[in-house]
Amino acid sequence: MNAEHRTQSAERRRCRRRAWAFCLCSAVCVLSSALHVSANPTQEDVFKSINQSVDSTVDGTKLLAVLAAGVGIVIILVLFNKRQVREATPRPLNHQGKLMRELMKTAGLKSGEARQLKTLADGLEAAGEPLESPVTLMLCPSLMQRARGRNRAD
Repeated sequence: MNAEHRTQSAERRRCRRRAWAFCLCSAVCVLSSALHVSANPTQEDVFKSINQSVDSTVDGTKLLAVLAAGVGIVIILVLFNKRQVREATPRPLNHQGKLMRELMKTAGLKSGEARQLKTLADGLEAAGEPLESPVTLMLCPSLMQRARGRNRAD
């Protein structure tokens, strides 16, 4: 274990040294090229540069390409953000059968009792009572009494 740790730490030190050496070489290259650029231009060079920039025409296709690329990046970012938001929110389940099974488990109903609820709900629907599901009978005791009364009358 210690031998592994020593080899890993030695490897890390070598990697750090290489990174510092690379940074140092990069800094030397950038600074050496900057020294050549920082030479003072003559007045003629300045006037030439100004004249060239004034005389040059703007190429609209390059500007349009850069603008299109920017719009494309924005669209991709918006779509990616929407995807993340969509994954964070759970989808609602609107399945009557799954809801009925879940209620049977939590309320401790047997399958025969669930069938009785369903037949009571069907009887109420046939009598003209608007009823979405047998779950409504479990949640509303007055509706359950009405359904039992109609069932006994039949």
